[in-house]
Amino acid sequence: MDLHRYRCALLAGTAIALAPAASAQLVVTNDDSAAGEPNAWLIDVNTDVATPLWSGMQAWGAAADDANRTIWANNGSTLYSVDYDTLTPTAGVPIVDATGATQAFVSLAWANGNLYGTKNIANEAVWQIDTETGVASVVYEYTDPDYDFGGLSYNPSDGLFYGTNDDASPFGAGLFSIDVFGGGGINLVAPYPAGETDIDGTAVGTTRPTSSPMNRETSTSTTSSRASSSAHSPTP
Repeated sequence: MDLHRYRCALLAGTAIALAPAASAQLVVTNDDSAAGEPNAWLIDVNTDVATPLWSGMQAWGAAADDANRTIWANNGSTLYSVDYDTLTPTAGVPIVDATGATQAFVSLAWANGNLYGTKNIANEAVWQIDTETGVASVVYEYTDPDYDFGGLSYNPSDGLFYGTNDDASPFGAGLFSIDVFGGGGINLVAPYPAGETDIDGTAVGTTRPTSSPMNRETSTSTTSSRASSSAHSPTP
């Protein structure tokens, strides 16, 4: 069985090249390295029709920067950008910490003009990533063994990040809110559906977050799994 991880990114009102209307669009990415296998799809949220966007560049995480019409994505520790109009991945900078040590992220989110991400190895935290230099720094710490956030998204309506946590203990696997900017805590929003243990993509819309299980054999699911991520934009 061919299992790969999918991530999702919700783009705002400005349509990308393949979008027929200027409405919020969902982009799903994955980390499949098979030749010719699409690494991103545009999902029509009204019809569930999936259109391949690009291949040849894995996306462990994805985030939508609507103001600059750019999808930010990462292949492990390499950050790259995808223009809304050309849909061509452009390799960018390596992601490192302040000491120059390489840092690989499993999710990305765009918030207030900046890129953020989470890792699934130490140091597990919410990091801010400079898109020009690639330097990443921790902005919100949590105890590593308590959470495993494989999906991350930001909701400007309430100022909270939302993440999908795969750790069953101590707080349970599920969707959690993360109050990075307000200095608050991490709170359970909803547990995973019965039978689901690994959900890696998260996209927060105007009404509710979207996420999907990792173990998918098809590429048309509306969220992400193991090496992809999700990003969302609030404009309907």
